[in-house]
Amino acid sequence: MSMLLKTHGFEALTTNSGIEGVKLVEEEKPSAVILDLMMPDLDGWQVSKAIRMFSNVPILILLP
Repeated sequence: MSMLLKTHGFEALTTNSGIEGVKLVEEEKPSAVILDLMMPDLDGWQVSKAIRMFSNVPILILLP
């Protein structure tokens, strides 16, 4: 997904960790977030709830 976005001129920051993802959103303040539901430490719903505690950034959740 990040490679596709980059080929269309977007900057894409990635991580495989839900905890790291929440920190990344808080620090980098992206325009949008794309989440997978399946992550090793927190799932996409938990990450979404954590992000909502400090940000109203648009969040897209990829379903299986």
